[in-house]
Amino acid sequence: MRFPIALGTQSNKGKSPLEGIARLINCRAEVVGDEQRVKVSTHAVAGLTALGTLSGSGGVRAMIEVDGVGYAVCGRVVHQFEAGGTSTVLGGMPSDGLVTMARNSRAAGAQTMIVCDGLGKFIQGGAVVDITDTDFGSPNSVCSVANHFVTSSPDGYLRASEINDATGWDGLAITAAQSDPDGLLRAVSRGTSVIAFGQRSFEVWDYTGSNDGFPFQRSQSSRVGCWSAASVVSAPIIRPDLVTDAIAWATTDKDGAYAAISILDGYTARPISRPDVDRDMRDCADPSTIVGMSWTDAGHAYMAWTIPGVTTWVYDTATSLWHERQSYGQGHWNIGTTMVLGGRVVGGHRSSPNLYFVDPSANDEAGTQLVMTVQTPPVHAFPDQIETNALYLDCVTGVGLNTTTPADLDPMVTMAMSRDGETWGTELSRALGRQGNSNKRLAWHALGTSDHRGISYKFSASAKVVKTFLSIAADGAKIAA
Repeated sequence: MRFPIALGTQSNKGKSPLEGIARLINCRAEVVGDEQRVKVSTHAVAGLTALGTLSGSGGVRAMIEVDGVGYAVCGRVVHQFEAGGTSTVLGGMPSDGLVTMARNSRAAGAQTMIVCDGLGKFIQGGAVVDITDTDFGSPNSVCSVANHFVTSSPDGYLRASEINDATGWDGLAITAAQSDPDGLLRAVSRGTSVIAFGQRSFEVWDYTGSNDGFPFQRSQSSRVGCWSAASVVSAPIIRPDLVTDAIAWATTDKDGAYAAISILDGYTARPISRPDVDRDMRDCADPSTIVGMSWTDAGHAYMAWTIPGVTTWVYDTATSLWHERQSYGQGHWNIGTTMVLGGRVVGGHRSSPNLYFVDPSANDEAGTQLVMTVQTPPVHAFPDQIETNALYLDCVTGVGLNTTTPADLDPMVTMAMSRDGETWGTELSRALGRQGNSNKRLAWHALGTSDHRGISYKFSASAKVVKTFLSIAADGAKIAA
């Protein structure tokens, strides 16, 4: 009997391994419709190409593009860099907490503000300048809304700068977020509004244009809070029915406990996470280490959250499906922050001063292998057993490169099996085909008999080639218990 096996469309691990261990690591589902060979195919994610290395040590903590130039805080050093990779040291930022950056709208000489751990600086004319106004306060984040810089602070206050002036802070341009006495973790912009996040609530402040006092007025509040200040991302949504901007973050309930990854839909926090995403988030010992980012690639917009050492969860807004991203030898993706420069997505390494392009034409990570792994949903006939005589993987073949590197000249796919969802058997390799040799069929024979628990399959490919899986099928028989 020949029967199909689900390839899986997203990572969806069960609470127990016996429930299921389906995962897409470094690959994503592409919904292609009825006109192609399969309705859903699985493609490797975009790779990385090197852009440059910033001076000093430490990871890239934050980046922003201003009028075609990139600015980054790497370790405790502030850099300016070009799309060609040339970089210049501008100054320092002597603190190690969350860094946020924002720019204003000056027609000439735009100012870029940097805030971290109560310190505030701005970049102008190639120099980093301290903010010395005594009304500036001790902020923990900054955003730019309606030509004002707006900061949040742990004591629950929002402050606004003068219009297009990082140096001017009026002592009356201040207000308290009072829907819940939970302080503030972060402020971000949405259109001409400020979204202020506390530990157990968030508030929406709309621009009034007033020249007296704080130029924003509270319009909405919600008893949904923020689990991690660094988890808040402003991200695009690209779907067949919608193209818009959104804010997403790790939310908490009214008691400050983790609730879900949510998108701000109007004024409502709408959960988008799955139970396995929530389990990983909830189990994180230090929520402040959870970092969010976003980028677009080939018509897909992604939001991602890294839990160090565990994984990087990626939400595809085009499909509403989740996959994972992990750099070789790591439990998570090495990219920690992203931006667009010169029309290309730039990623900063989370623990080293390296910059990369997120490159859809690259099939590795700047010389390091990019391992695509698919773990299937469990195949079972409970309470019976399944005997598997042959297993077939339908994929794009003939993808080898014209190279002297053996792994890329004649690339392979490995397959391993698990009966308990925790331990894997021997990896068995099959060739994807040398360049142009697309008449390949990947098959594994005489794979034995499962017990009542069934079996899961893991397929992996690491060569620097195009990697696309289409479907799986098996020849086998059900054996009565």
